Amino acid sequence: MSGAGIDRQWLLLRGLAREQGHWGAFKELLQSADPASQVTGIDLPGSGVYHRLSTPYKMRGIAEFIHSHLQDPRPKQRIIVAISLGGMLATEIARLYPQCLDGLVIINSSFKNLSPVHHRLQMRALWHIFKAATASDLESQELAVLNMVSNKSEKEMISREWASIARERPVSPKNFLKQLLAAALYNLPVDKPQIPTLILNSEGDRMVNPDCSRKLAESWEAMLKTHANAGHELCLDDPEWVVEQVMSFFKSELV
Repeated sequence: MSGAGIDRQWLLLRGLAREQGHWGAFKELLQSADPASQVTGIDLPGSGVYHRLSTPYKMRGIAEFIHSHLQDPRPKQRIIVAISLGGMLATEIARLYPQCLDGLVIINSSFKNLSPVHHRLQMRALWHIFKAATASDLESQELAVLNMVSNKSEKEMISREWASIARERPVSPKNFLKQLLAAALYNLPVDKPQIPTLILNSEGDRMVNPDCSRKLAESWEAMLKTHANAGHELCLDDPEWVVEQVMSFFKSELV
């Protein structure tokens, strides 16, 4: 991708076995809020347009892949918006390539050396994981996932959309396990990013305990904003709120 003529880029990174298609309305809302910018989703190796590739089993390898696909020449400003595993990935990119980023937004993420395993994956999520793993069809599988990650009341249409994504660009069981392993073993780096960083979490998150984000914000002395009732998929449950928080936080930076 060419970065020529781009002043600001929002780079969107998804989580475990998710891809660009799962951003829903959020991507368009962010673009509308900052029309002069470029909003770009990029998939992890093993997901989305790269679903036929093998996922590295360490976060560093995934970060190196993402960095190799970034625009050249570099936009004047590049801000990563990342959710869950994507937040760990964004952190690793910032560690390896600090010169390529100007800001971070990390949503409902967690780190091995900050939070216990039962906070990183809450016990109440296990039933939904079991239902997804034993589902007889893709729509039932995605509905089970949605019941774990979203607090929206109507999920059937979204589950059909997500099932269509899974048919077209399936994540292999091997790549799923590699992404899960990379996330499970990833530690927060010793040095915090030296760029503006916003942490967002959801009080109604039934997958990752919201305390994981609070610990991250404390460790980095970063701003934390908490949604009162959204689920893990904060950008699905209330994309307008996320865009509002992001634009408000970076208002002084977006000049």
